[in-house]
Amino acid sequence: MHPISRKLVDCFKRGGKLMVAGNGGSSSMASHMVGELVCTFENKTRRGLPAICLNVDPAIMTAWSNDVGYEFVFARQIEALGKKGDLVILFSTSGKSQNCIQATQMAEQLDLEVIDFPRSGRKTADIQEFQLKLMHKVVREVEGELFK
Repeated sequence: MHPISRKLVDCFKRGGKLMVAGNGGSSSMASHMVGELVCTFENKTRRGLPAICLNVDPAIMTAWSNDVGYEFVFARQIEALGKKGDLVILFSTSGKSQNCIQATQMAEQLDLEVIDFPRSGRKTADIQEFQLKLMHKVVREVEGELFK
């Protein structure tokens, strides 16, 4: 089992939730992962898993970005929603997105575990393809482990 899969399984078993975010094109990856976990992946009869995409609320995204700054939009949501035992996954192709960096700092202040989703390759498209394959592997393993 991939180490990320193990962390998600442990999080869900202890009653925690997953918060996922991504900057730019990686926001689609974050939303995709949450969709697979909340809905279904391969097991069409299982219950939904507690996962939230921090990219999807336009009121939060635009208000906080306008009033405070886009770099803090994920951090604010983690501050509002994060509880001990939760897990945060951040998608980025560069690893330098300020909103993801600030999200990491907030999560660490709250003692939440953070996974900077791995990157492989130099070109954005290669990184995204790698992340998509890994994300599907992780979701498949989580689903398989929790719903045997």
